Amino acid sequence: MRNNKFKILVDRVGYNSKPAKPEIGIIKTRLQIETIPVECTVEDFCKTYEEGKTVSPGITYGGCSATNWVEQQLFMVDIDNADPNIPYVDEIDIINTCKEVEIMPCFIAETFNSTHLHKKYRVGFLCNEVITDNSKREFIMLFLISLFPQADISCKNADRIFFGTDKKINYIDTDATFSYDSILNYVEKNTLEKSYIIEKDLSEIIPKDNTNGIDLIAEIDRFDLLDYLKNKCGEISHESNSYVMFKKCPICGGHDDLVYYYSSGLFTCFGKYGQQSGNIINFLMLTQNMDKKEAAEYFFFFFLGYTRSDKIHNSISISSI
Repeated sequence: MRNNKFKILVDRVGYNSKPAKPEIGIIKTRLQIETIPVECTVEDFCKTYEEGKTVSPGITYGGCSATNWVEQQLFMVDIDNADPNIPYVDEIDIINTCKEVEIMPCFIAETFNSTHLHKKYRVGFLCNEVITDNSKREFIMLFLISLFPQADISCKNADRIFFGTDKKINYIDTDATFSYDSILNYVEKNTLEKSYIIEKDLSEIIPKDNTNGIDLIAEIDRFDLLDYLKNKCGEISHESNSYVMFKKCPICGGHDDLVYYYSSGLFTCFGKYGQQSGNIINFLMLTQNMDKKEAAEYFFFFFLGYTRSDKIHNSISISSI
């Protein structure tokens, strides 16, 4: 894969430090309207990046807004370590996180503002195909950002530009690529595992004979979560053969962070709390501040319509629900 080439937009002007705000609009126009895409390898890109040149991994046509995006193969995430309430992330942490999901970066660079005491990173991931579907682009970015709690969520914007660096890039992997399907499969597998854990816990907390013969787990599996999310979340921002993405997410309060998967019938929120996923019980726990048992009881009475005569034996009071 060392000679694998991809397209990017590269500004013709290099900088020795982060450009000042008044210059950013000029750079963006010059980069995304006046510049022709170039093909490069990972090594070529890193050399250009070390020259302090601004890049746009998203290829735009006819303008410099997100609506002008047409394709992309290189995806980049900024890790600013800006939140003191979240554990600090260093290069080793980034690599270990990527190893866990088996999606390795093609480069890790420090940004202009990175210092010895406060490291700031830019991490690049190269897709093995050119992405031309914006819903796929958005899904990839949501996933990559969700891997790192210290990531800048604005990186997901299709028209995002990234300034170069004044530092040498020490981590370069010219063989590292990922596939869209590998991300989709990982997320769905992770979501299924979380749903299974919840159902296993519920089967132990609330056995079938404690629900007057009603199979609560089967009812959860049969529940039309998509219809519920449509009513709860409203507007759909993207839809494909694999998933539905909602404009608003009641879990994190963000936009375009909540995804429902057709194959599993489960959801994932890629927002500021990391990947939160599962079935209707998980959703109630996350949005209603309930524990597993409270969420199960809420589902049993208010979603399935059972009365107190059908009450789950030995359960806690639901008077506060």
